[in-house]
Parts: sequence; C-alpha cells; structure tokens
Amino acid sequence: MTRSGLQPADLRRRTIVSGVVVLAVRACQAGVSLGTAVALARLLTPADFGVFAMVVPLGIVATGLSGRCFQLAMLQRGALTDHDVNAFFWFAVRVNLVVAAGMLVAGVALSRFFGEPRVVGVTAMWASLVFLLTLTTFQEALIKRQMRFPQVMLVQFVALVFGASAAVASAWRGAGYWSLPIQLLIVEVTRGLGVFALSTWRPATASDAGSGTLAEMRQSWRALGGLHVATWLNDQPDRLAIGRLGGAPVLGYYDTARRWSWYPFDEPFFALTDLAVASLSRVHHDTERFKRAATRAILTILTVSMPGIAFVGVATESFVNVLLGSQWSPAIPFMRVLCVMAFVGSLARVSQWIHLSRGHAGWLVRWSLYVQTPVVALAVLIGCRWGALGVTIAMSLALAALALPAVAFAVRGSPIAFRDALRVASRPALASLAAAVVLGTATVEIPGAPDAGRLVLSFAVFAAVFVTVWLAIPGGVENARALALDFRAFRRAAADPDPAP
Repeated sequence: MTRSGLQPADLRRRTIVSGVVVLAVRACQAGVSLGTAVALARLLTPADFGVFAMVVPLGIVATGLSGRCFQLAMLQRGALTDHDVNAFFWFAVRVNLVVAAGMLVAGVALSRFFGEPRVVGVTAMWASLVFLLTLTTFQEALIKRQMRFPQVMLVQFVALVFGASAAVASAWRGAGYWSLPIQLLIVEVTRGLGVFALSTWRPATASDAGSGTLAEMRQSWRALGGLHVATWLNDQPDRLAIGRLGGAPVLGYYDTARRWSWYPFDEPFFALTDLAVASLSRVHHDTERFKRAATRAILTILTVSMPGIAFVGVATESFVNVLLGSQWSPAIPFMRVLCVMAFVGSLARVSQWIHLSRGHAGWLVRWSLYVQTPVVALAVLIGCRWGALGVTIAMSLALAALALPAVAFAVRGSPIAFRDALRVASRPALASLAAAVVLGTATVEIPGAPDAGRLVLSFAVFAAVFVTVWLAIPGGVENARALALDFRAFRRAAADPDPAP
C-alpha cells in the first residue's frame, strides 16, 4: 500500500483547494505575525533582536537539514511504502543527532566570533528542539503527500497564535531577548503535537532495509541538503559580517530590515513550496500540463509578492514608523536597499520549484555553490570597507546581477523556456513598478499627513494603480478569467470535498 493515495483526476482539484486554503490561512498568519512584530518592536530593543539574529544562521541550516530536506525528499516520491518510510525515519534520527551536536559546537564558536556569550544559551535551546522535532517531521510529510494542506495550515496557525502570545507575554514581563527563543519553542512544540495527532503513522522498529526507493530517498536528501547548505553559504555572509562589524544593535536593525523586505515574498513562498513540489512532481512527465501548472503557480506568487515588496520599498519611512516605531528609523536605509534585492531576486527564488519538483536539486547546488556563493562572499568582503550599509549595498548589487542568469539556469532542460519565465514575471513586475512610480510622485502632495494616514492613503493609491496596470497589460483579462475559473473550481470542490486519503 502506498502513501500517495491520489488519482490523477483528483490532483487539480486538491491542488486548487489546498492552494486557496493555504493562502487564506497564511494571510491570517501574516496578520498575527504583524501584530506580534509590532508589539515586540516596542517591548524589546534592537540589541535583543540582534542576539537572536546571531543564532539564526545556525538555526536555518540545522532546521533545514533535519526537517525540510527530509520532507522534500519524501514529497518528490511518486509512490512510497510504510517500509520505506520507516527505514528513512531511522536514517533521519541518526543524521539529526549529528546535526544537533554540530549546532551546539558551532554555537560556542559563533559566540566567540561575535564576542557575545548570550549566543550559547539560545543555540543550546534551538539544537535540542532540532532533534526533538525529528519525531513529527515524517508525520507532517505524509500528511502533505496526501494533499491535506488545510489541516497542516490550521495546526500551524494555532501554533503561531500560541507562540506569539507567549513571546509578547514574556517580553512584557521583562524576558528580553529570550522572548524570541520562547516564541520559537512554543510554535514548534505546538505544531509538532498537532501534526502527531493528525497522522496515523508511527515509527516501527529500526530497519536497515536496502530497497532501491530508500537509497534514492537518501540520495535525494543528500542533494537537497547540499542545496540547503549551498544556499545558506550565499545567504548568511551578510549577517555574519554585519554582526561582526556592528555588534548586536546594528545586526538587530539590519536583520529586521531584511526580514520585512523579504516578508511579502517569503510568506507565500514558504507556504506554497511543499504544495507546489508535491503537485508539479506528479505531472512533470507531461510537458504541457507541467508548463501550464508551473507558469500559473509562478504568476500567482509573483502577483502577490512583487507589489508587496515594491510598496514596502517606496513607503519605507511611513511603514517603519507606523509598524515598528520611530526607534527603528536606523533600519530604513537597510530596508530600502534590501527591497530592491528582494524584488529582483523573487523570480530566481520561485524558479527553484521547477528543479525541485523534477528531482534535480543537484543542478541548483552547482549553481549556488560554484557561482552565487563566491560572488556574494566577494561582494560582502568588498562592502566591509564601508561598514554595515556598504555590505548591504554590495551584496544587493551582486545578487541583482545574478538574478537573470539564475532564472536561465533554473529553467534549463525543463519544459519552461527562459522567455516564458520572463513573460510570466513581466506582468506583476511592470504593474508593481508603475504603482511605485505613481506612489513616489503622489506622496509629495501629502507631506504633512500623519504617518498612519499617509501609509493608508499610499496603500490605496498603490493598489489601485497596480490592479489597473496588471489588467491593462495584454492578456490581463484572460489571466484574470483563468484565476476566476480556478476560484470557481475551489468553491465546487470545497462544497463537495472527498474524504482525505
């Protein structure tokens, strides 16, 4: 018996249902995250955020290797038996024990690198969490393979609410920088318990089965792990350099700016990646279906993320003052530069879905390791001469220059041509840029408005221009109709859902 359990005719319906529900729940999560960020920005100091940001590079690589890479390796499989899952689980237990131990050792080294002893305690908590969550990583992957994303998103939303409440309460009671690790702990533990309750799968006795499927999944994990590490190598040098140059306060400003500049993309991207990989991997053998599904997915996420990034970039001052408070004004120059990088780099990031769904993570590893990492590392080293802002500008220029070559490499050998990817991205990109230009001019006419009023008015102007231009570009009405058809299909499916397999 396999764990896939899906008929081909059912795939589109489940994909649409899951996609809409995921985006809807993610929107609710964004509201909770926004409120939490606003509260914590006023209860904690930039240095508090900076201490946690010093551990983030370690946490990202460890969490990815111990969780995300195992899940993606399972989602890529067309068929999977209980025997294979069990054997893969015990392989993961051994790997994650090594990852957690390595994180502890690296945390001590990182503490000495930054000259910040508080890093050790935060790292120890995160490393323990990394290993404990091995117990529910596989249950979550199996639920996702069944396309039961609405249930997973509900669990994640409840976990986020619990974690946010714990973080704000801790900060209110004076926990300082520990409020952020506490939030992470409560979120992950709650999510793990919820996923464990949803899944009927439990690990059996350790097995050393040597099936071909198990060997292939191990190979997939190694390729995905290599991609994760390679991506980490070109994604973290800026944090390390700025933390070393400016300490916890400056890193707090920078990390907050970086998080908010990428927020409009990261939210839908991470929410939909598992769904996209699980769906596209099932049709990768059908050229036309794969091309149609992939381009629709890319258009959807860029239509949501590109205008968000452009709006934050052009209304940065009002955005920071209203949401975070005037004490975060030193983050404004960082955020403006990083929004340019996020806008240009969003297409390159989402193009990774093409290779991941086709099981070609090794191709992305080579690009990241042999091209992007050396360029970014060199840019950061050069930028260090001009301090933290110099690092930000140099890294952003380097990644912007690599954006189009990265897209060309990501679509190589796939049914999607380079021009197809650019054509899909051109609609939200042009509409976002037009709205940004209009907004940049319109704000001159309301210089005396309060920050909150200016932000609301700016958003209304930006949204109106974006929608108008998006529809006015040739093919806009047809694309809108196609999205409407998907929405109708969702409503029909939601009214008569099949039982979960």
